[in-house]
Amino acid sequence: MNWVKITDRVPTEEECEKDYGWFLIARKNQTRPDVSQYDGHEINYTYYHGWKHAWDDGITHWMPLPDLPKD
Repeated sequence: MNWVKITDRVPTEEECEKDYGWFLIARKNQTRPDVSQYDGHEINYTYYHGWKHAWDDGITHWMPLPDLPKD
């Protein structure tokens, strides 16, 4: 998995179907990754940037969540 720059693209509808739109994200001025939910494809999405929370306007990169261990 590779990080995707938010300026390059946002998650597609198909990517949002997996894990209910939850993604691993990086925010500017933070030293660790976090998680957030993208809802920009919903009819009534919450914020102009398409992410679920107001503070998500600082997201710089995102990637899909990794798969859970099999064992």
